[in-house]
Amino acid sequence: MQNYYVLLLLLFLGSHEYIEVIASTTTRKKQVRFLIELELKEQFQIAKAGEEYQKLVSCLPEFYVGKPEYLTAIVRVVCDAAKKSMKEKKMYLAPWRKSSFMQMKWSGFNPTYHHTQASESNMSFSGAPNAVVAVN
Repeated sequence: MQNYYVLLLLLFLGSHEYIEVIASTTTRKKQVRFLIELELKEQFQIAKAGEEYQKLVSCLPEFYVGKPEYLTAIVRVVCDAAKKSMKEKKMYLAPWRKSSFMQMKWSGFNPTYHHTQASESNMSFSGAPNAVVAVN
């Protein structure tokens, strides 16, 4: 049964791409992780959603740049609204529309992970942080 869920996860995560930046500075010991999602609003489009849900999705930005924790909160709120909208229309909410599946898109588990280390010679600002950029 576990293989079924791994296969299902790979099926839904296979075509999703985003950018992950892991930055560290000389002043902070802990690395800071940022996500860049260029199609945030598109991830939440539902064809037969209710008017209230469509209003909520229209308030979302086209792209997201920020910490994963903040994106998780956004995903949770929008997915709860999707669930409510579909329930009001007496329709089934597909598994890939649920919060846990949506959050997996940005979890970092992706077989198409590309890792690039930004060198200091590429940095144009003095004191700029070193960054690791991953395209998932």
